[in-house]
Amino acid sequence: MPRLLYHRFLLPATVLVSTLLFGGCSPSTSDTGTADAVATTSTSGSTGRTTGTAADSLNGMQGHTFGEPLSNFPGLVLITKEDERGIRVYQMPAGRERGWFGKHAKDFATYYQFQDGQFAMFRAVTTGLGANRTAMREEARFLFGPGKDRNDQMSGLDWEGERVRVMYSEKLTTPIQCWLEVYSKPLLLVQQAKQRAQLQADNALGKP
Repeated sequence: MPRLLYHRFLLPATVLVSTLLFGGCSPSTSDTGTADAVATTSTSGSTGRTTGTAADSLNGMQGHTFGEPLSNFPGLVLITKEDERGIRVYQMPAGRERGWFGKHAKDFATYYQFQDGQFAMFRAVTTGLGANRTAMREEARFLFGPGKDRNDQMSGLDWEGERVRVMYSEKLTTPIQCWLEVYSKPLLLVQQAKQRAQLQADNALGKP
């Protein structure tokens, strides 16, 4: 399982038992942004939404494609400075987010990770006790299809593509948390290679 690449303060300590790398909500009838990236003509809850797409079909989130430069993401606020792997994490302020996540900003915060200046991962995470995890799960299913039940220590769903992996996770103990992670597998490989190189360098210097 990929290692968590977010800094610890992005989630409550009780959530950090997850070793995941990378969190959606009830169907909305006229969403833009994430929903715009999926072919759908649904205009009301009664008409339903698309049955879902493969993880690779969006190859990104919120109308952005993995690999896009930071300059294509106006409004982001830097959360972590660039580390030794070339990773930076930004948050989209609630009033600037688009589409479904923008409409549910009171329940979900959104984060964007960049690898060497390229969009590498999107994460949405609950921000309070009132967040609706059922809504999050259904939004993920809308975007990516039924998904596969997770069989690790966390409850949730998993979608595996050739270039994209998606994980929806739930922590059902109080306080309940849920999060959606969508990340680029090629850029994850870059991160892992840099991490291995750093570990080897640290070992050579005798660092713990």
